[in-house]
Order: sequence, then structure tokens, then C-alpha cells
Amino acid sequence: MNPLTLALRLQEHLRAHNTTGHRSYALSMSVGIVTYDPESPTSITELLSRADAAMYQEKRAHHGTDGGNPPP
Repeated sequence: MNPLTLALRLQEHLRAHNTTGHRSYALSMSVGIVTYDPESPTSITELLSRADAAMYQEKRAHHGTDGGNPPP
């Protein structure tokens, strides 16, 4: 399964979960997806930094906010 499909499925399950029950809160998640290319090695630190940046970009695009946490 590709990462985008997995993220979309997780979002769908969270939406479904939030519509059931009577909670005073709703669960949410943010995902930053990057790929590793073994022909162009990158450190785990760099991959995490890129994933973080992708997550904040996605949050701004869909929610107009970064959750109060600027990217590093």
C-alpha cells in the first residue's frame, strides 16, 4: 500500500470514529510523507525534517494553520 493511500485510510477511520459516541473531543492527525531513495542516500534526521516540513505544508493547505508550531 502506498503511503498516501494509508494516510487517507487513517483519516477516514478517524472521521468515522469521531462520528460515533458522545465525546467532548475529536481525534485528528497530521501526516508528512517523504520517500527514501537508496540511490541518493539521506540521513534519518534529514528525512524526518522533510516529513515535518511536508506535514506543516499540508496543515496550512487544508486548515489554514500550522497548529501553533512552526516548522524547524
